[in-house]
Amino acid sequence: MGKSRLAVISAVLVALVAAAPVAADTSIREVGTVGPHRLIDTIDRPGMACQMSQLPSGYWIMDGISVKPPRMRGTRDSQRVAWQFIVERSATGPWNWEVVYRSPRQNATADIHTRARFSKMSVEVSGSEFYWYRVRVKMFWYGPAGLEGKATHGVDYYREGATGNVYGAPCGYDTSEPK
Repeated sequence: MGKSRLAVISAVLVALVAAAPVAADTSIREVGTVGPHRLIDTIDRPGMACQMSQLPSGYWIMDGISVKPPRMRGTRDSQRVAWQFIVERSATGPWNWEVVYRSPRQNATADIHTRARFSKMSVEVSGSEFYWYRVRVKMFWYGPAGLEGKATHGVDYYREGATGNVYGAPCGYDTSEPK
């Protein structure tokens, strides 16, 4: 009876772990004083969407990238915070990344207990050469004297717009320069 009970408990635990969404939200760097922050970036709720369309030749090209905003709170009440996203591309897979787009910074006010209200941002992309794309989200906290802290996170999951399927980043389709 002891072994069968252990087997049942083990099976239930494995099922629970397998059913849980896989969270990513990869922190890359933090500098200075930052408040609580995170990305909503899971296999169930990916942090970005890559819009693609199929050419008559059968090849797929990227049309655009949209990025969900981070969740940010202040280090004090009525603090100015901001975010932006950076698109990087590589022609050789996960190596030799180059920055091809920096979004404008979107500003808001956050408190210790209330997060900033941001909206998602997007960029159109077009071209005909094959590249891999990834996105970095930068977050900023300001004080009376200027920038007090910043954090950079990588987006690990994306939804492919044509099918709705979710994949691990980077997006990899035919593209060139963002418009």
